[in-house]
Amino acid sequence: MINKKFRENYFQNINTQNKGYHLGWMYADGNVAATSNQIGFTINPKDIEQVEKFKADMAISNNPTFHRKDDKYDMVSFHFSSKIMRGDLIKLGCTPKKSLTLQAPIDMDPRLRRHNIRGYFDGDGSIGYMGKNKQPQVTFVGTEKMLKWIQNELPVPSHIYAFTHAHVNTRRLVVTKQKDVIDLYDYLYKGETRSLSRKKSKFAEIKTDLQARHRNKKNS
Repeated sequence: MINKKFRENYFQNINTQNKGYHLGWMYADGNVAATSNQIGFTINPKDIEQVEKFKADMAISNNPTFHRKDDKYDMVSFHFSSKIMRGDLIKLGCTPKKSLTLQAPIDMDPRLRRHNIRGYFDGDGSIGYMGKNKQPQVTFVGTEKMLKWIQNELPVPSHIYAFTHAHVNTRRLVVTKQKDVIDLYDYLYKGETRSLSRKKSKFAEIKTDLQARHRNKKNS
């Protein structure tokens, strides 16, 4: 049952960083049904905080469903129904089967774009090391149009590559230089009020490690 205080108009006007963030999250991991008014997403149980943030900001009373496999919870789904919110999300480009068609946000306030990108990163991004030399790598995955928009917004250089084994419209955007990764952390997280704790912590650890590497190289 939907709470009477449910903010169905939440996405009607993207005018706060939290709205920008949640829209970015929906661009990445959200699902808008094609033949009903159902909206939601499915995540790893370790990221259940995303459900709680969504519920808090939109005053949604629905509870998530935990799915078991081999005696373990391996998936959490969160769904609710709203004709108004579904319509607003579709207008903003969050359409059914968006993984094949997603484009850049329409007329978003430039001050909110990094929050939207952070939300997208929390859904379809990753941070880690590559190879024996521990080369840092930040990756975004998505449609070519969405990634080109992100590339134009980021304050650091990046490259977009095609996946040889995936759908023709799927690409990955990559940032690899140490200083660029450090600067990207600051761009994404400065003054943030919504983020995925697990991913932010990992990014912060890598940033600290890269800064230490730079100091050691400078002093050697």
